Amino acid sequence: MKKNKKVYTPNVYNQWLELFRKNLQEKKMNIKSDMRRLNNIANAYNKTGGEVREMWKKKWYELVKIISTKLKRTIH
Repeated sequence: MKKNKKVYTPNVYNQWLELFRKNLQEKKMNIKSDMRRLNNIANAYNKTGGEVREMWKKKWYELVKIISTKLKRTIH
């Protein structure tokens, strides 16, 4: 006995494609925003010294950890 394949009408397919593109665009915007935040922290790190410099280093690594966790969730 053959299994029935789902047949998507062009309208349903176009709606799905639109949602997929929108979701992809949002992810790109989030990555740009995250990269901007990392760059801002790196710039602050390079302009300071001493204890403040170590604080920015710690914040940069914390943000990298948060971003990597977020990316892992979106991939799986």
